[in-house]
Amino acid sequence: MKRHFLPLTLVFFSIVTTHQAAVAQQKLYAGRVNNVSSVYDVYPLGWSAYQILGAPNVYPAYGDIEDAFNPEFYDVQRDFIELDFDNNGPIDSIFIYETFTPGFIDSVFVKNPGTQNWDLVYSAVPAPGAPVATILAIGFPMTSYDVSEVRLTLANDTAPDWIEIDAVAISPATTNAFTPETTPGTAYNFDGVNDAYHTYSNLLNLVTDTGATFTAWINIHQNTAPSVVDVYAGSCVLCDADGTYIGVYLGNTGGSDSLFFYNYDGADQFFGMDYTLDTWFHIALVHSNDQLKAYKNGVLYRTTSSGPTAYIGMRALEMGFNLSSGEYLEAEIDEVTSFNKGLSGPQVYNVMRMNVPGNMTGLTGYWQMSNCDEQHFYNPLNHIADSLEGVSCTFSGVPDFASEENISEESSSLHLFPNPSNDVVHISFKNIEPSYLFIYDITGMIVYQSVQQGQDMITIDLEKLPAGIYSIQVIDTNQKTHIRKLIMD
Repeated sequence: MKRHFLPLTLVFFSIVTTHQAAVAQQKLYAGRVNNVSSVYDVYPLGWSAYQILGAPNVYPAYGDIEDAFNPEFYDVQRDFIELDFDNNGPIDSIFIYETFTPGFIDSVFVKNPGTQNWDLVYSAVPAPGAPVATILAIGFPMTSYDVSEVRLTLANDTAPDWIEIDAVAISPATTNAFTPETTPGTAYNFDGVNDAYHTYSNLLNLVTDTGATFTAWINIHQNTAPSVVDVYAGSCVLCDADGTYIGVYLGNTGGSDSLFFYNYDGADQFFGMDYTLDTWFHIALVHSNDQLKAYKNGVLYRTTSSGPTAYIGMRALEMGFNLSSGEYLEAEIDEVTSFNKGLSGPQVYNVMRMNVPGNMTGLTGYWQMSNCDEQHFYNPLNHIADSLEGVSCTFSGVPDFASEENISEESSSLHLFPNPSNDVVHISFKNIEPSYLFIYDITGMIVYQSVQQGQDMITIDLEKLPAGIYSIQVIDTNQKTHIRKLIMD
């Protein structure tokens, strides 16, 4: 039987304790844990270090609640945690959300990037505070240097119970503007054995129970999908880590492999999508207005009735690994987005073409999968670095799209003949060294792709393509995209 658990919390009134100067209100939450002396458990389990990242998800509740961080023990040793922020300016304030056993943070430091020293900005004699959720708000003179690292030390050796911290923020926040990807990059390759991508962004920050959109480019290499009784037990493409409430899963429940689009509204609501192995295609899960929809390559694929998601939890969005069933995915994933609303068909189409401005209404996350690091991620609420578990990188196969109105701006480095054509087309390269070649139809679907290295001219048989207008895009060794329009009679 499927189990759906709602979190139990003890809720009390909260208080704010302010120290020193007036405290600014523009906050940026911690994005990474650089170092920690000890942890109660590891991701994705409760009370692990990652629980301190991002905006508060326990406060103003008070109690021994697993969605906050605490060290491995109390009344044993002193502890510390060092946090990293996506900040590139001076600060004058730090906010610490204490949600259990407050009063035992006895010193706080910021790192001076010039000297690499930890400079003390707060100290206190540890003493038990009132048993309520507390914001320890620390004000100090504006630093003369940019601050991106903060260290908390805990008098855990004298604490009478678990010290739990829900979040840490700095102020004022100075961050770089988000710029969407405009050139091809890498995709993340999941081996189907032990690879996982933990986004560290809980679903409460990404979607709502009545409005949600997830999109991604995927390329499935898994010859046999997991044979499962329930679709939510399949391999996870994009799914919640709370236990099968919403997401996209690869599985086989009726004799054929399918990509299942799923939402739990008190009952299982889902349908499958066909796919072709080893071929890039774009998917979108849209949940809104009591409807669950799936789009394939920007075109509506299927719709079913589905009410509000029964539980949008505080666990993270997962890729490649189903925490509930233990199933792993063998596929490549690229250009993932999330929205806290249901997108329209034209909006899904624009996202598929990577037209994702940072101010797009409802955008809550954009994972560009670039350079196989943990930095190419956008979240307007807070930037939280992700955890790559065994994931490797491959060249994406998903280059930047040109809108139809820009296809006329053709590259002089590509020559096509004959054009128009009804079968074979010859492509010559002038003053460029090609690396990859893609052909897209007018909907943006990849209809041909190949690796090109060290060739001056190639010949492609396209007689099976239907008549229409196509875009040929060649990526050279300098990662520049060259475009020509092709007409098939």
